[in-house]
Amino acid sequence: MEQRERQKGETEKYIIWYFEELRGRGYIQLIDTSPCEIVIDYRIEITKGRSFEQWVYTPDLVVRWTSLGIDLWCNILNGHDNTFKRPFVCDLGATSYIEVKPDVAYSIAKANTSAVTFPIRQKALFALQGIYVQMVKPIALFKATFTPQRYMLTDKTLKERKLHHYPRTLDDYLRLTNNLTRPLPRTKDARGEVDDEDRGAKVIDDTIERV
Repeated sequence: MEQRERQKGETEKYIIWYFEELRGRGYIQLIDTSPCEIVIDYRIEITKGRSFEQWVYTPDLVVRWTSLGIDLWCNILNGHDNTFKRPFVCDLGATSYIEVKPDVAYSIAKANTSAVTFPIRQKALFALQGIYVQMVKPIALFKATFTPQRYMLTDKTLKERKLHHYPRTLDDYLRLTNNLTRPLPRTKDARGEVDDEDRGAKVIDDTIERV
């Protein structure tokens, strides 16, 4: 349990770095890392001495976008401007509710109670209160969009981090999507992210001195 809690803290930190980079560019107005709980459903009296208690949920993060951020990064909840799928969903108040989950397989995640119950709370909250909470996994998000500069360095020593995905920068992402006026190109070749190994070539070290 201690390991899972520590990992959850790390994943939230990585997502905060992501949003902080967007805030530095003027896309985000506020990042609330300690949001208030939201009532999913109120206490329901069944009979004397029996009731369903009030059902509440607290998101991991609440993000409030600027007008520029909405235009470029969000599909508005129940809106009509859905020409393509942008990375985030926000409501008419320019707010996104975020649930952060680690990038692990479902077979591992299902051992965590919150990973199993979140989809139920997510659906109930939207059905009963009209609030959509978006689940975000750091590495999946980084692969789909960009990797924050702070994540490029290790947490403690600030040395270059060994990554297992292509570390596209925010500027790379904006260039590839024409400032998010079109979707990210689907193939590595179209994005200019194909390396020699992708082409089937293998780099041979020929610096060894020959006798």
